[in-house]
Amino acid sequence: MRLLRDCSPRTVLLLALVAEACLALLLSVVQVFWAHATVRFFLAISSAHLFTSAATLSGDVCTGRAKMLTASLYEIWWSIGIIAISVFGGYALNWTCLQALVSLPSFSLIVPCALLLPESPRWLVQRGRLDEAVAVWERGARTNGVDGQVLPPRAALIARLEQQAAAARAHRRAEHSAWSCPAIPERGGAAAGRCRHLVKLLAAHVLFGCVTNTFFGSILNVRNWGTPGMEGLSTGEATAGVSGILGFLLGTVLLTRCSRPLLWLGAVLVACGSAGQLAHLVGPGGGAVPCGVQVTLCALAERVAVALAVPTIAQCVPPLFAAPQRTSLVFSCILFGRICLLAAPFVGNLVVYGEALPLTAFGLQLVLAGLCALALALLHASEDRAARKDPVS
Repeated sequence: MRLLRDCSPRTVLLLALVAEACLALLLSVVQVFWAHATVRFFLAISSAHLFTSAATLSGDVCTGRAKMLTASLYEIWWSIGIIAISVFGGYALNWTCLQALVSLPSFSLIVPCALLLPESPRWLVQRGRLDEAVAVWERGARTNGVDGQVLPPRAALIARLEQQAAAARAHRRAEHSAWSCPAIPERGGAAAGRCRHLVKLLAAHVLFGCVTNTFFGSILNVRNWGTPGMEGLSTGEATAGVSGILGFLLGTVLLTRCSRPLLWLGAVLVACGSAGQLAHLVGPGGGAVPCGVQVTLCALAERVAVALAVPTIAQCVPPLFAAPQRTSLVFSCILFGRICLLAAPFVGNLVVYGEALPLTAFGLQLVLAGLCALALALLHASEDRAARKDPVS
């Protein structure tokens, strides 16, 4: 977060993309364990900056429905990469060759991103570089064929941006921790307001932690839900990739077509998390389709649900809190989610007691996440009703 304040999202994205491509390729030739682990450590840091800067840049450049679409659909490429692993897994490749093959596409993105991605106008305005921000908007207007139709005169636009820059500086000074209750009168008194705020915070963190652990953990441990070797990898990764794309598409529909997406998300997570328990009904028989592959296919509902949850949470949860608290809320939720992700390998190791147990554990986390999403949706709805009844407070 500090890096994105001092450097533009475009700069962070390009640097992270170059670092990730080089480190991923280096990973394919490093054979010493401590060196391999060190490269993976810095690769994870680069990937985190890449995802964060891409989401920030898409939110700064786009507005309205386009903002929701770009903030969710860009993650589809993650699923396409997983499908590519399943394709490569069908060949007689060792892990070194597989790592090198999945690393090469990152290099092909460097030049197009450097040439096509604009600078963030919001970041430029916050830094007082108003002429550059106007140039970015004028370039976008020319690209879309609406030059001179959507932008006011340059002098008037710069004057308005100066006011917004001053407001942004005041907003940064007013930022405070999400864990402090906002000084807004609540129906029922200050104690009720603090309690409601604490419940919302806990629900947001548990929701983000469970979804993060299930989303990344199920991919990291997908080999446990298939037959050994490349055959199991191919089946598991293909299922994860296809279900990921389907989930992101459904999440986009949920964001753009539903008036209460968090409520629907909670219902879907509870239903699909419960459906994951059906993996226990798969028999141990050795038919034409291996038992492990059948268990992997039973995970389809869970993976669709968790892929649907990722863009919905990112778009719907921060607006539930006061604007000065959103930055610290996002940071706190991301940190908590990464801490929860440390439990993913232990969940995968439950496979030694039964192939369905990882699905059961992840499914129970989805049910808990769904209950938290429902709680957030209901609390937000009650606050809206209270605001309409008593608009003065």
